[in-house]
Amino acid sequence: MTIAGALLAFAFAKLQHRPDAGTLLYAGSGAIYERDLASGSDTKIASIPKDTKLAEPSPDGRYVAYGDATGALWIYETRTKRRYQLADQGTIPLGWSPDSKLVARELVGNGDVVLIDPNAGRTGLINGGPSSLSLPVWISSSRFAIGDLANASGNGSLLVDTQTSEQPVVSASFGVPLAASPDGKQLLSERNHELQEGTITPAGVHGSTVLFKGDATVAATSPQGFVAFAATDLSGTKGIWALESGTKLKRVVDGSVDWLAFTRDGSTICYAKGGAIYALTLTKPSAPKRVSRRGVNVLTLLSFRVVPSS
Repeated sequence: MTIAGALLAFAFAKLQHRPDAGTLLYAGSGAIYERDLASGSDTKIASIPKDTKLAEPSPDGRYVAYGDATGALWIYETRTKRRYQLADQGTIPLGWSPDSKLVARELVGNGDVVLIDPNAGRTGLINGGPSSLSLPVWISSSRFAIGDLANASGNGSLLVDTQTSEQPVVSASFGVPLAASPDGKQLLSERNHELQEGTITPAGVHGSTVLFKGDATVAATSPQGFVAFAATDLSGTKGIWALESGTKLKRVVDGSVDWLAFTRDGSTICYAKGGAIYALTLTKPSAPKRVSRRGVNVLTLLSFRVVPSS
């Protein structure tokens, strides 16, 4: 099967435009900003410490988790303007669940992975584990995949269910997960210098197909029919590749990219590169447009999210 054919089999829906492009929430240079992607209006909504290393908005845009180099962790609530500290050291945010609960790694003690509900406390998810755990990729509202960045063969990967008490953690062998299809049936993962696609089952991930040869670092999918990923191919070329018009895989951005996400209407990718965020429309020829403020050095990993417009 060709790369394009394999991606077409990735169970993506047909392109359907939504009127809401969404709101870009991002952090950098000691502040949190929001930008209406339709109007271009950009507003500073809060100040944060200038030594903040990680910041990530929740999927609903209600919270922004941010932390410093010591592992001190805070949450800022965008609606009430309230902020509170979750940990004074040794805790790093790994991502948010679809229903806006924070996944965090406690570096003190055994290095447990926990789920933090801003309104209801903490729940343990993974006891211990290697220090090189990847970011979680959610495949449903209660289930995520996670891997070991130091294990190229993929034998340290896990499927975790946050709601079941019977076998909540399933060991699998799929590599480092990067994205899931919108229906939660397929998983994109990096394994042995290949981007692979596999079918998700209760027992693991099966039937891998090689989609790209090289090292992919981050990927995103949209319900409207697109997939994009940042990678370095076997020749050393860096960039973003996208499935364009449902027929071919094409490099659409050159150079090293830190993070990417689709807009709500699914036709445009936003990506962090060189301390700024740009938007590139995939459905028509266009040049990338800067969508973060000039003079703001945007944080790299976990630096932004496109959320529903209020």
